[in-house]
Amino acid sequence: EEEQNFKKMIESEYSMRLRLLNEECEQNLQRQQECISDLNLRETLLNQAIKLATELEEMFQEMLQRLGRVGRENMEKLKESEARASEQVRSLLKLIVELEKKCGEGTLALLKEQVTAA
Repeated sequence: EEEQNFKKMIESEYSMRLRLLNEECEQNLQRQQECISDLNLRETLLNQAIKLATELEEMFQEMLQRLGRVGRENMEKLKESEARASEQVRSLLKLIVELEKKCGEGTLALLKEQVTAA
């Protein structure tokens, strides 16, 4: 009977050690899976960040191109406006010269005298 009790005690101890080893293995496996999950999560987040950075860079380049195009268009419009204004100035100068010729110097002198008299 002592032998039987001793055998049961040894079996119980080995059974307990086996359970503890199994639990430890399960915990190690769970930690390993969590690490793999963390790595997968990090990889996913990194890929998302890279994708976002790429999209932002593309948007930035598109905006720069659009800005350059608008700048060129505005410069062309400015040059056209400058040309029209110059033409109008030349036209007005011609009219002034023609009016001075038509009025004659005598009339201008008369006008000047009336302004100084007033």
